[in-house]
Amino acid sequence: MTATTSSETTSLLENRFSVRSFRDAPVDDDLVERVLAASTRAPTSFNFQGYALVVVRERARRAALAELIGKSFVAVAPAFVLVCADPGRLWDFGARHDVAVGPQHDDLGLSAVVDASLAGMCLALAAESVGLGTVMVGAVRNRVGAVSALLDLPEGVRVLFGVAIGWTDEVRRPRPRLRPGLVVHRERYSAASRTAAADGELWRPSGEVHDDEVAAWRSEVVRGLRMARRR
Repeated sequence: MTATTSSETTSLLENRFSVRSFRDAPVDDDLVERVLAASTRAPTSFNFQGYALVVVRERARRAALAELIGKSFVAVAPAFVLVCADPGRLWDFGARHDVAVGPQHDDLGLSAVVDASLAGMCLALAAESVGLGTVMVGAVRNRVGAVSALLDLPEGVRVLFGVAIGWTDEVRRPRPRLRPGLVVHRERYSAASRTAAADGELWRPSGEVHDDEVAAWRSEVVRGLRMARRR
């Protein structure tokens, strides 16, 4: 096998951006099913696939969900996929095969969260690879009880995030990220990288990062930390 420094996948990742403005246009059912099937090819511990992908296509239900979480674009995007960890399904499987497991087994729950997150990312990349736009929606965790009731989530299902999918009517530059050297550690963890990361040394593959973007990044992180504290 010959290595290459660039590919469709690396280009997709370098240029991707989150979409919050969707066209009110349908996405073919076969296309949605194709990207959903692709997402289930994500890596999974012990082939558990300890997750649930709840696909919301009905306009009225998307509108209700959008109102619950305060994200109007969810009502416009023709597909919304709620990504959940589902260790409860593994508890049931264990009960049928004489392996008693439950919520007290923390690592099983963690495996379900990891598997679900990998599947959610694969879902987004699969959708974007065929020209659709996506955005991850963590706001579903602000109204877990109401979202769970709306979508009939049973005990043992943990809401993680949603993925809104549709045709975008916007084209934007990718947002800057922390410089790779601040999050990629060589051989051992570098404490100096943690300090530099707090200062906001940002980059983007396509060009320069401006001071106002750094300031916006800091403000967003502070807002996110305050929200996490409230949760």
